[in-house]
Amino acid sequence: MLVSFIKTARQAGPVIGGVLSTTGMLGGLFTTAVAMPAAFDTLTLAMPQGWALRGWKLALDGAGAGDVVLPVLVMLAIGSVFFAIGAFNFRKRFA
Repeated sequence: MLVSFIKTARQAGPVIGGVLSTTGMLGGLFTTAVAMPAAFDTLTLAMPQGWALRGWKLALDGAGAGDVVLPVLVMLAIGSVFFAIGAFNFRKRFA
């Protein structure tokens, strides 16, 4: 989806790197070893990385398959929405 908004190849590196770093930080990927407030744990779920991290933590803690289903379904839904937006933008751009 992100690439569909980029106009030139020169923009790709900085934009993708900046967005992935920012969403990774907000998703909690850089704070896994530090105890964070509960509000931050809720904020991480606004990013796809936060759901992936929640799924990994559940799996590593020995949670059953039923407990990991919600993060997987949320990631599939987010991925589907992002794919649809990207496909729409590319179709509009190259039509």
